[in-house]
Amino acid sequence: MLHSVNATAVVAVAYKYFKNDHLKPQLICFLLLANEEARELNQMMFNDSLLAFYVIMCLYLVSCNKPLLATLMLTSGLSIKAGAILLIPGFFGWVQYQHGTIKLVTSIIIFIGF
Repeated sequence: MLHSVNATAVVAVAYKYFKNDHLKPQLICFLLLANEEARELNQMMFNDSLLAFYVIMCLYLVSCNKPLLATLMLTSGLSIKAGAILLIPGFFGWVQYQHGTIKLVTSIIIFIGF
């Protein structure tokens, strides 16, 4: 509630500042409204953004053929939230297919150890 009062004051100041051009205050008002919605969305997401960061880093390291660092990122994502558990079968299948059994066993040890 307090934020919408502040946004109203900012829009009023913007209309006074841009007397001849009414598009700029409308754009400022739109940005404030969009920012409020984004903030509410981030408050409801809890730690999903951290999980997404670790999963994206894991996928990036997979594309760079660095399976041990990718395993570490997947493990970190799993420690944040259990949604990363869905990636485990495909990830270990990729490690087995691309790098062999020794890297697979090493990745499993890293996965269990952390």
